[in-house]
Amino acid sequence: MKNLKNNIVAAIVAVATIAGFSAFKLAEDKTQSMVTLYFQGDTDDAAQVTEASNWQESSTPPTCFGEDKACSISVHQNDASGSPGSRQLDPNQIVLNAVSTGTDYVPTKNDSESNSLEPITVQNRN
Repeated sequence: MKNLKNNIVAAIVAVATIAGFSAFKLAEDKTQSMVTLYFQGDTDDAAQVTEASNWQESSTPPTCFGEDKACSISVHQNDASGSPGSRQLDPNQIVLNAVSTGTDYVPTKNDSESNSLEPITVQNRN
């Protein structure tokens, strides 16, 4: 009976350990699958902030100074089109809105028009 208890406890520990490592690996894969895209346009033009082709991956990201304005977004790699190093926001996956900050605009994801269920992370500079 004591051996049975020890075997059950060992089995529970093994399953918990495997589940823990699997969850860690899943979280790690999620982080690695994000792409940062930088805004290449006029931050005081709402149409440019919402234009997917203005959000591009860049080896030399632009600096963003001034008021709260569009700077960069992180999206799931499936929400970007093109080759690594030169990807841009895929308008078939993510549709952006532009929210006024007074003199400039910042992007937000339009959840009702976007096909992707993945969230975006917006980095604005002020």
